[in-house]
Amino acid sequence: MTLLRTASPIEPGKQTPPSAPSLDRGHVAVMIIIMAALTGAAGCGRADGRTQVSGSVTWKNAPVQNGLITIEPDSSQGNRGPQSVSAIENGTFRTRATHGSVSGPVVIEVVGYGSLGKGEFPPPLFPTYTFKTEIPKGMAVLDIVVPEDAGKPKR
Repeated sequence: MTLLRTASPIEPGKQTPPSAPSLDRGHVAVMIIIMAALTGAAGCGRADGRTQVSGSVTWKNAPVQNGLITIEPDSSQGNRGPQSVSAIENGTFRTRATHGSVSGPVVIEVVGYGSLGKGEFPPPLFPTYTFKTEIPKGMAVLDIVVPEDAGKPKR
């Protein structure tokens, strides 16, 4: 099957641009289906080993309204890779699919804030809460309960 038409002969004095490739509707439909399949397959299973992590964050039995989650590979356990960051909004968080966490041992830092006022950034609800955990391969759900005494000096 030929996708390109042959160009018409050019007569002297009548310069015309060459014809564009010609595709029928059937070929266009097949190409769209193939492109859609390839695009969908690109999102299945990440070759770089990163995992999308989502979940909830609570403190004193209430959702943390705003904040930040940082997931860092635990180098003390031999885990390496990029850091992942996600905002906490209305007590939930979700890393972007393209910037998920590495799987394996990680160190997680949580900073929480109450409701954000106009033009003002409220003080943190608690000092940065840090803990270690293990992130499995694939999608992971992590429900974080910040201890009420998080950040208080130990006696």
